[in-house]
Amino acid sequence: MNSTHNIVETDKAWQKLHSRLQADGLIVEQSSARLYFGVLKYAAALIIVSAFLFITLYQSNHTSISNIDPHSSLVTQLKDGSTVYLHNNSTIKYRESFGKNNRVVELVGNAHFNVAKQEKNTFTIKTNQFVIEVLGTSFDVLTNDNINQQVIVHSGVVKITLTNSNISQILTKGDIASITNGLITTKQADYQERLESNSMHFKEMTLNEIIYIINQKMGYTAFEIDERISGREITATILLDSNVESIARSISTALNVNYIQNSNGVILIYD
Repeated sequence: MNSTHNIVETDKAWQKLHSRLQADGLIVEQSSARLYFGVLKYAAALIIVSAFLFITLYQSNHTSISNIDPHSSLVTQLKDGSTVYLHNNSTIKYRESFGKNNRVVELVGNAHFNVAKQEKNTFTIKTNQFVIEVLGTSFDVLTNDNINQQVIVHSGVVKITLTNSNISQILTKGDIASITNGLITTKQADYQERLESNSMHFKEMTLNEIIYIINQKMGYTAFEIDERISGREITATILLDSNVESIARSISTALNVNYIQNSNGVILIYD
């Protein structure tokens, strides 16, 4: 009899404690808990799906070009006519609409840019620390060193703006800008110093584009092309520190074409 009475009293005590905890909001009803965790589950699923769709749409709307060759620059000509010499372990990204309403690229690593001039369409390069704006010029952007990043101008005018502080600096031919600890410092450079590699890897570029770049790199008209083959595409690595005949031989082998050197020393590449 006493044991039964004790059980009843114990049950009453637990019920009283349960009622007090429930009144204080310290106990969540099982059905409410199930609903709460159900909402969390669907919310998490929605976040995952949204992130996947965002990444998929971003990748489908952007072109990404990377250079993993440690011995040569990857040379790419963009839709607007600008040429990018992409150094090792470097990547550029840009929208599929590049060249139409915008000329914006994202850079990770080091690259040399020869920007085609367009009066009303600024060419913009975004890095993790600064933004560069130009109309038409030639310059290097070096971002592999996160502590000391640099912009080196070979021709034209460049505007550089720090992402975090909006501090801006105008650079002209021969300027080297160093970005360290959120500050821009500048000094003059020897203009003849060119930081792109002498070994260049051309990927699916026309012979006309390649010869233009080689002549520009060498500083004079070393090559001319028979216009009947100027549109042929070539993928090849060419050593520009070689003599012109070695360069001509590389192009001849890659495209199965001929070459001849005239009395002025200019090499004509023909079929």
